Amino acid sequence: IYIRGGRYELNEIVELNVKASAETPVTITRLPGERVHLLVNARQGFDVPEGAVGVQINGLELDGRAHLNDHWQVIRTSWWQAQDEVLGGDMGVQVDGEHVTVEECVIHDFNQKAVNVYMGRYATVRNNVIFNIGWASLTGGHGIMRKWDLNFGADDPAHYRFDFYGNL
Repeated sequence: IYIRGGRYELNEIVELNVKASAETPVTITRLPGERVHLLVNARQGFDVPEGAVGVQINGLELDGRAHLNDHWQVIRTSWWQAQDEVLGGDMGVQVDGEHVTVEECVIHDFNQKAVNVYMGRYATVRNNVIFNIGWASLTGGHGIMRKWDLNFGADDPAHYRFDFYGNL
């Protein structure tokens, strides 16, 4: 799936409930030589839900717009109800599916996380530029977070469960 160059507002979460494979994933990318700047106003940019298989996000800029927040105002007014006053997205990409790759993206200015691998496995996050994460967070932030507390059963020995490298 090619996205033409330009700035686009994401006011809702883009759910990528794809049934492909590791060998032939559905790829969301930009046209060669063009820049795609996604301004995320929703809680997250992309959601790869549990049950989705074979998704690749490549070469996009995800801007969480958290820099629009006044950190001290957030502390004064939103300590217990963080979403009341906080602007921008919390996460760039939520990964709960399998065989998901996020690569060569620029992900910045999110309140919580750039890429959150929670229930997903066989996730690859490589060669991304990630910065200004946790900008207006009251609980901290993570560029790449791998949180898993589930027993997935036997793994496929041909694939790493998590493969994170080359990120800045």
